[in-house]
Amino acid sequence: MRYVKLLLIVISISAFQSCSYKFKKILFKTANEIETSESNPIVVINPQEYKPFHQCKEGDVLYVRLLNEDGERSAYEKLATSRDDAKFVVHDSVITLPSIGDVNVLGLSKNEIIKKVSLAYSKYIIDPIVDVDFVSLSVNILGEVIKPGRYPITEKMNLIEALGLAGGFSPYGIFKNVKIIRGEGDKQEVIVVNVTDINILGNEKLLLHDKDIVYVEPRRVKQFDTAVRPYLFLTSILSSAAAVFIVITRTN
Repeated sequence: MRYVKLLLIVISISAFQSCSYKFKKILFKTANEIETSESNPIVVINPQEYKPFHQCKEGDVLYVRLLNEDGERSAYEKLATSRDDAKFVVHDSVITLPSIGDVNVLGLSKNEIIKKVSLAYSKYIIDPIVDVDFVSLSVNILGEVIKPGRYPITEKMNLIEALGLAGGFSPYGIFKNVKIIRGEGDKQEVIVVNVTDINILGNEKLLLHDKDIVYVEPRRVKQFDTAVRPYLFLTSILSSAAAVFIVITRTN
């Protein structure tokens, strides 16, 4: 009987040790962990220069087309027969468009590209109307959300909208320390957000950039549950065996 009790104690200690190990498995921990507060619902670690608009980079995919005054595709030199055909990949800093050829768009914002393409087409069309969109922007949403994964975004999409794409928080998600991780190396910026605070709405820091990572930490109860669950079944079996052993020894 003494050995059975000792075995149960050892298993219990192992379970809690494993739980302690699981506590250390929270992803994307920074050197100096800073949490939000009521007075400061948005905390920025290693802040970088704010860029209000996406700047075109190598490999970006752009949707470009000419429109008439009614907002429909122009009858002149139609760029494509469908939206898919109107997509152009930035290669060697340029996109190659019908009639006007190569246009250098590297480092330009959407409005700057529209102006540049419009100017190029003005040689052939009076007051051309150009429509441009970035269609390759995306973020990775990880952690305690209903549907973690990679999601396409548009310019000006914010954190709250992106969390909605992922189905919102799981029952184990921490609302007060949602992280936006941007960039890498010395220029990596981490934005910690308390999404329960209504004052964050409209804050420019919540606007997402291409290749951002959004991470929702798990509550401690989730970590504890994950750590202990494998041991519960074994503990249950051993407890039952111990009870049977006690009954047998007492009857004898």
